[in-house]
Amino acid sequence: ESIEKKIPNLSGRLKYADGGEFMYAGYVSSPYLDSHVDNERTRFSIDEQDDILGEPGWKTITQSVMAQASKFLEPYTGPIKDIKEAYIKQYVYEKAPQYRPLISKKPRALDAIPPELPDDKLELELYKLQQTYEAEIRETGRSIVDSLNEEKPDMKSVRIKYEKFLEDWNAVGVSNLARHVVHRRATLEFLRNARKLKETGKYELEEVLHETICPLRKSSDELTADKMNLWIIDEKLAFHEYLASDIPFSELKKDIVDSSSKDRPDLLIFNRPAAFVAEKAPFSSVVLVEFKRPARDDYKSDNNPIDQVLGYVRTIVSGQAKERRQRVICSKLYVSYSAYQVYLHRCLESIVRENNIIITLF
Repeated sequence: ESIEKKIPNLSGRLKYADGGEFMYAGYVSSPYLDSHVDNERTRFSIDEQDDILGEPGWKTITQSVMAQASKFLEPYTGPIKDIKEAYIKQYVYEKAPQYRPLISKKPRALDAIPPELPDDKLELELYKLQQTYEAEIRETGRSIVDSLNEEKPDMKSVRIKYEKFLEDWNAVGVSNLARHVVHRRATLEFLRNARKLKETGKYELEEVLHETICPLRKSSDELTADKMNLWIIDEKLAFHEYLASDIPFSELKKDIVDSSSKDRPDLLIFNRPAAFVAEKAPFSSVVLVEFKRPARDDYKSDNNPIDQVLGYVRTIVSGQAKERRQRVICSKLYVSYSAYQVYLHRCLESIVRENNIIITLF
């Protein structure tokens, strides 16, 4: 049995620590082999693939032998592996960044790449591994979608699988249209099922919806784009200047917003001026998003979602909130709050009746 392609990082001659070279040949002996050799002693009466009646097949024997040989040779193949992986990382970072997910998510897969390959052959090997990895992720995505289509899916189990899938999926990237569509479909399927009425007669807590769109207690300083699904609300939100998710105004970075208010919007998003307006301004607009579970009947007369959102608006419009250069974000000289409040009430009342997301843009 040739072992060069069966043991990782084994390439031709091996070297001792002092630089001397040697060839490795492993010999296997066993009473089991003795009892299964044919009369001519030219072959063994052992099944090539499958284990039969508790006796190992040739495939099992070969795999076990290669594992032992690999372990024995590790002190000599280890340096080859280190040199090879350093070269692969340099090649990926400098010439082929599309294969970065393999380095972070599938480092063991790099063992299958022979050492000392020229760039063109290394590119081919990385491409093969990338295709295999993406096929595994797509299969995981399909299994999640299938489980969501079950009559009574286990949402806790699905959510755990979905989070792992999303982590792996985002590592590969969503620039490819097919991957992008599958990713969004899986997200929307999860969201659609999360919003269904449960057997208890109640809906999921708003935290489930919130976490799907953006993690709780995080700001854009801590989150990368692949951790957020703001596109569910509005594609343009990806171009924001600063985002805070379930963080009180008073705990935001002072060079972003300076306010003593303890109010905590579900999502507070300041949009970049360059993406929306030509003139200089602290922010082109501010978006407030509030998530509410449908069919709630426990709101107090002075503490309903509409007044809650209006309170957040009041904090910003009143001049309490300042941007990083200490300029007031919204001035009372330019905004008539009483007139705006009447208009906002009308908008929000129609939204609340049909949805469990409240969005205010000003």
